[in-house]
Amino acid sequence: MLLTAKSRQTAETELNEPATEAAQAPILAAFKERVRAAIGADLASQLDWAMLATLRQSKWDLEKASGRMEKLAAFASKNSKYFDGQSPGEFLGQAQIGMTSHLPTRTSSGELVLLIDGVKLKDYAKAYTMTDMLRYSVFYMTLLLHDEETQVNGAIILENLDNYPIFALNTMKGMGPSGMKASFDWLGAAPLRLRGIYACK
Repeated sequence: MLLTAKSRQTAETELNEPATEAAQAPILAAFKERVRAAIGADLASQLDWAMLATLRQSKWDLEKASGRMEKLAAFASKNSKYFDGQSPGEFLGQAQIGMTSHLPTRTSSGELVLLIDGVKLKDYAKAYTMTDMLRYSVFYMTLLLHDEETQVNGAIILENLDNYPIFALNTMKGMGPSGMKASFDWLGAAPLRLRGIYACK
């Protein structure tokens, strides 16, 4: 288990997590089998990264966790273009703009701090489409959720709205009701313990 002593305590007291890997293993195995039966082996394999994160998000309630995995699977099936064929090199340009990033250190509660620099949306919207943005969001969130500290302690989002280009999204190719819905659906389907959203300026 790749957790600090403090995070292990948080997992046990706040998330109802079994105290040892030996106690967790049969529960996790049974959950994975349940998910495979519900969504199919191929999709379950694709979403294996989300299994433990979803159990923790659901406080080890198998019914809730199963429902959340089915919701994630439905999103992935409906929106396969956001998941298929990803490689880190595809996203270098988006990362370099710096609209979305995270701090190298955590809060005192162990939360990951995601940063959104709103002023950079103007340049981002000129260079990338809504599909590009959602592919990057899926890639980035999936990568972050491999970290067990983030699975347990969750994340907060800090947004800089100073000089925010309010109409920039209107210029992005593919922006519209379906794109906005997919964006919110992904945030709701990803197994992230979102602890708060804060905006400044």
